[in-house]
Amino acid sequence: DDLTEDQIPLTESLMDCMQRARPLWEYGISREIKKGNNVLVVAHTNTLRGLMKVIDNISEDDIQEVSMPSAIPFVYKFDYNMKPLPPEKGKISQAHTSGVFLEKPGLLKEALRRSEEW
Repeated sequence: DDLTEDQIPLTESLMDCMQRARPLWEYGISREIKKGNNVLVVAHTNTLRGLMKVIDNISEDDIQEVSMPSAIPFVYKFDYNMKPLPPEKGKISQAHTSGVFLEKPGLLKEALRRSEEW
């Protein structure tokens, strides 16, 4: 039962990514974190934004303001109830999120600029 070429979508929406991200978070990533493990997620921007939407409970409108530049790690820390901890003072974060970027000074600004131009 292969799909015909016209049944295969050419793109994937943020909504598609978020629908995939919720079970990934609930049944995979969060369980590993609860066990005390660190989890590294490497994914496409919209998949990462979908995970961020789930983790931080970001609204449909606010997720549009969240931008993830390529190749700059974004780190979350959680309390014992798996609630994301707010960013430490002085750390660079993203609008509507609790994670922080790990970056050299100036690198994030340049990456975001390039992302907007692309």
